[in-house]
Parts: sequence; C-alpha cells; structure tokens
Amino acid sequence: MQSTPTPEQAQEQAKADQDIMATVGQMRHVVLIGRFSQYNAFHHFLLGESDQAERWSESADGLLFAMGTDFPVADHLLVQCLLSIDKLRRSAPQERQALHAKIAADLAKLKQFTDNCPENFAHKYHLVCAELAAVQGEPLEKVVEHYREALAAIRKREFPQMVALINERQGKFW
Repeated sequence: MQSTPTPEQAQEQAKADQDIMATVGQMRHVVLIGRFSQYNAFHHFLLGESDQAERWSESADGLLFAMGTDFPVADHLLVQCLLSIDKLRRSAPQERQALHAKIAADLAKLKQFTDNCPENFAHKYHLVCAELAAVQGEPLEKVVEHYREALAAIRKREFPQMVALINERQGKFW
C-alpha cells in the first residue's frame, strides 16, 4: 500500500529534485534533463501522484526534440496518454474534447512506434488502448482483449516493469 509523504518529506524531495536539476542544468546536458524529467513523471504516475507526474511530464515535453531518436520517447508518450486518460476520468464535460484530441495525437505517435517495432512498443500501445476503451465505456471484451494483447506483446517477459504496470492497471479496471 502506498503512503502519502508528509509535508516535510515532500519538501525534502522537492529540494533534492531542485538540487539534481541545478547540477544537471550546469552540465547543460539536455537529454539527461529530459530523461530525469521523464523518469520522475513515470515515478509519480506509478505512485498515483498525478499532479506531480503532470508537472514532470510537461518539463520533459519541452525537451523531446533532444530525445527524438531516444528509446524513452515512447515511454513519455505512454505516460502522457495515461495521465490524459486519468484526467479524462475526472474532467468536466467541456474539457473532454481537448483531452480526447491530445490522447488521439499521442496514441497515433505511439502507434507509429508500434508499427515500426512491435517487439518494443506494442505493449505500450495496447495498454493505452485498454485504458481508453475502459474510460469510453467500450464493451468488456474489447477492454480485456487490449490488456491481453499488451501482455502477449511482451515476449518472455522482457519488460518486467511493464508487465507489473499492465497487471496493476488491469486489476484497477476490475
């Protein structure tokens, strides 16, 4: 079970993050800053800290030009989609059209990765499809099939962290 950090712990973590960003910033290593931002977005998403995850994800967004051919771009798109879908779940009706457009654009990019190398990216694409189908009220069979396809796309469990994420998200669906 996840515990919420105390205000002191959150402040201490924020200070540590600022210190690391300052050090990396002095190095002027854009890809490293992008990865640090991206990894923090994924970390906070996994902890259920959507606001923090979104802040870090926005930071990484501005640096994607430097990571354009880097493996983590698809991970960034995955986090972007999952954050947008979570936001869609709790959004007001007038906000949903913009969220659907953002999800569609990010999902199309993720689909390009999948089409070019399904071994590395299909599980991410199908996870997003499952989450989107669930939030849109698609038939149960369609949602479950996407979760199954996401897991099946990971041959020999090469991405154990993704297997865990897919299983966790499918468990939350039920």
